[in-house]
Amino acid sequence: FSLDLRSEKQIFSLADEVATTLSDAYPIHVFWLFFLVFLFHKNKDFLDMFVADDLISETINSNCAKILDPRTKIRIGYEKTKNGEAEKFCAILNLIYYYYKFSKMSAHEIYAECDSVNINSYPSSLVHQFMKEENDSRARGRPSRQSTYVYARLVRTAGFSVSNDDSNSIKLIEK
Repeated sequence: FSLDLRSEKQIFSLADEVATTLSDAYPIHVFWLFFLVFLFHKNKDFLDMFVADDLISETINSNCAKILDPRTKIRIGYEKTKNGEAEKFCAILNLIYYYYKFSKMSAHEIYAECDSVNINSYPSSLVHQFMKEENDSRARGRPSRQSTYVYARLVRTAGFSVSNDDSNSIKLIEK
């Protein structure tokens, strides 16, 4: 995300604070958590849009392009080729979009989406992880909402405030 050391430290502190509030019944979606914390650090208005539940793909892409290089790709594994193996990459904007999309889906939408997605096609195959979480949630008698649904709200209200001093440091509020 092209951050200086101070920003990285602030982001790790906030991510740690949010992670401690998450239920240990579900895996932590680290990429999604760090992306949202990055938004908190870089563009709180855009983070508020994620909380508001009303984004479309074009809005996500255009706003992300202001703070990220849209050509950025993340290595997601390897694929077999005629000459052996080659690295396989995913555009960061696609990954962000799919996390946003799946975190907002109802249980019914998750199940419907699973039927149309190849489990080997990342990042769209993330829906299978969300379905597993949904099944686990139902087995435990918990509300039917994706674990990632609350991430943006937790980041926004994580017990931190931005100070108004010249250093722009983030300080933990005493609880």
